[in-house]
Amino acid sequence: MKAKQVCKLQENLAKEAIAYLMLYGTAVDVTPYRKAVTQVGTAWGLPIPDTQRWLDLIRQEEIAVTQAAEPEKVNHVMEEKDHCRQRAGTSQCESNHRR
Repeated sequence: MKAKQVCKLQENLAKEAIAYLMLYGTAVDVTPYRKAVTQVGTAWGLPIPDTQRWLDLIRQEEIAVTQAAEPEKVNHVMEEKDHCRQRAGTSQCESNHRR
């Protein structure tokens, strides 16, 4: 696997975790996704800051959905339109490359 593909794998794992959090809130456990992101980074020797970036985004979304019970607006880390594109099989990156 090439480094670019490995980075994309980490990105997709993190986005899937975030999508599950957006859909199911605190009812979903995204620990397996965090572990997978970490293991991919370790196995392919990716820089720790690159891996941490995705882990931080997952954590930020966990915080956002936890705060969703409050009357203020939830600040998701991905826009819902991006989430819908991801779930439909077309990531934001792919759609940008097609333009």
